[in-house]
Amino acid sequence: MEEVLSEDKETVTVQVTYNGIGWVGFSFSEGRSMLNQIAVIGLPGEPNSQTNPGKYLLASKAGKSLNTLLSAEEQTLENASISQNDTHTVLKFTQRVAELENVPISATNPGFALWAYGTSNEFGKHAEKGSLELQLTPCGEDPEGDDPGQPENQGNDPQAECAFQDVIDIREDGSVLIEEFVDLVDQSVSVRMTYSDQGWLGFSFSAGTSMLGSIAVIGFADQPLSQTNPGKYSLNSKNSANANTLLPLDQQTLTNATITQNDTHTVMQFTKKLEEDNEVPISVSALNNALYAVGRSNTFAEHLTRGSFQIQLTPCGQEGGEFLAGNSGIPDQGYWLSHGLLMSVAWAIMIPLGIGSSMLRDLVPLSPKGWFYLHAGLNMTAVFCVIAGFSMAVHKVGESKGPEKHFSQSPHHKVGLAVFLFAVLQALNGLFRPHAPHAPPKEEKQEEELDQDVEDGEVAAEESLIAPVTSKIRAFWEYFHRIFGVSALGMAWYNIYSGFDIYSLRFGEKNPSTAFLAVGGGLAGTIIVVYAFLKLKKWRSSAK
Repeated sequence: MEEVLSEDKETVTVQVTYNGIGWVGFSFSEGRSMLNQIAVIGLPGEPNSQTNPGKYLLASKAGKSLNTLLSAEEQTLENASISQNDTHTVLKFTQRVAELENVPISATNPGFALWAYGTSNEFGKHAEKGSLELQLTPCGEDPEGDDPGQPENQGNDPQAECAFQDVIDIREDGSVLIEEFVDLVDQSVSVRMTYSDQGWLGFSFSAGTSMLGSIAVIGFADQPLSQTNPGKYSLNSKNSANANTLLPLDQQTLTNATITQNDTHTVMQFTKKLEEDNEVPISVSALNNALYAVGRSNTFAEHLTRGSFQIQLTPCGQEGGEFLAGNSGIPDQGYWLSHGLLMSVAWAIMIPLGIGSSMLRDLVPLSPKGWFYLHAGLNMTAVFCVIAGFSMAVHKVGESKGPEKHFSQSPHHKVGLAVFLFAVLQALNGLFRPHAPHAPPKEEKQEEELDQDVEDGEVAAEESLIAPVTSKIRAFWEYFHRIFGVSALGMAWYNIYSGFDIYSLRFGEKNPSTAFLAVGGGLAGTIIVVYAFLKLKKWRSSAK
């Protein structure tokens, strides 16, 4: 590495030569950590431009995923180039000293410089990195500082400086970040969890991928910091805060535990011993199972997102270990969306059309009995959709909470059970409807009309030229069939609306309830308006 101050000391020119093939990076830094520093990175596999070599904000050691290329206005390098031949890669640039105002380095004051090179020309995890202490060298003077050829300590020295190293982007979208390191002297692990929004945070080392039965660290940013905030909890439920028990004070052994929050981020940090009584032992040499969760607000309730992953922890002074992504976010989003769509199709489309085929039978261009078969077919199709959607929900709830929890917690679950039972009973009620009694003999035309009324059993007496002779049982059945059906429809609409609220909160998606009401309400409203128009028209005709 070579560097030199201009004669007016307003710019510094740097040249970094790597004896190999790969991307090259360099940064003047406040310390020996690269995180949150501005670095110059050159990619030999891409053309030289205003952004190559370019300035990046470093948030990760793993490559582009979290390292942000600064905007064009901030790309103020001069004479920047990256070149490469078969054996060497050379990064060169000139930077204004005024831009280093936050970095305590000058011709008279020593500071830090960081360097790194990649395993290839593609920007990814570095092959090696290092740091050195130096003073800027005015033109014509010999450089002062460390030997830049020595990489920073990456051995097994337990006394090495302990600091958070690699940033792990758990969800691969920058929303949940994990940092960690192990202090071999203290036999402890420190964890920092950053969430790009506001909400309670939870983290746990676990025996498996399930949080149930684990000891988790949970923090609430809207509560004062204390021995129990962030604190250790015994997890007994995924949905009920009341079922998750805060451990007694003698088991609250965290140190340096904090949780902070601003308008955009929530950060929890803590240190815990690698081995503690009645807790999962944490390994330094092998992969550990880890779980995380984020609340939809600062109030402890059902999480907004959660997940699991495996990680090999990083002893002080060493490179980050292996990381294996697991389940990120709330699983089965498509599963629950399918559940909602099945119910929506049944109650917003099939059932209103089935009712409409009865109410507007005179407009149905089918045989005299055709409207009845259409009515029955649409309603039975809806019932099959309800059975399928209900079975999906019961299976998934039972899988995550246990069979005994199917209908014991959420009002949505309880109303869903009632809707399911109403739908099945209404279908059975339709299949076993009592026959309408026969009418007295009439003229041929009147008999045909009566036969149609007897077949469907649902035409009001005033709608027929001859009122059918209806038994009390049949009259009760008709009344019950209508009231039961309307009640089921009302409960179903309420439950689908509340279900879409739950879906929207859980997965952070746009609430589909407006679309549901628009389709179902529009269809039902159209049927009612047309029915009312036909009744009014018929009333006016009969009044003449």
